[in-house]
Amino acid sequence: MQHVHLETGRYSIGHVAEALAIGNTFNGRPDCNNHTYNAVALDPVSKLLIAPHRAGTHVYDPALGDWIDFVPTQPFGYDLYNVKLTSSPVGVVAWTGGQTAGTFFGRFVVDQRAWRPCRSPATCPQ
Repeated sequence: MQHVHLETGRYSIGHVAEALAIGNTFNGRPDCNNHTYNAVALDPVSKLLIAPHRAGTHVYDPALGDWIDFVPTQPFGYDLYNVKLTSSPVGVVAWTGGQTAGTFFGRFVVDQRAWRPCRSPATCPQ
């Protein structure tokens, strides 16, 4: 995850990127493959970034500049092309489709570190 420093006008990364192609590095961070369309969204409630990946869901704290948690279970497979995230007033919402990812619609509950399914946007639990 890159950070921009407004005072200097430069970007930095808080750790050395690792690539193992398994979804999770030995340091508990998502591996850094060469695709720029990995799903990531800011949870406006907790101010944390949520990033599902091959190995599970990673949680990033922009204030610390590092990945702070990893949840190995998620109710959908990961597909670079078919997992989509967005920020919403109740948190990060994901929807998936495709043969690899399966079909899922729901939100990530940060306090529980778990994905919860929703029947529609209006029924997402708060």
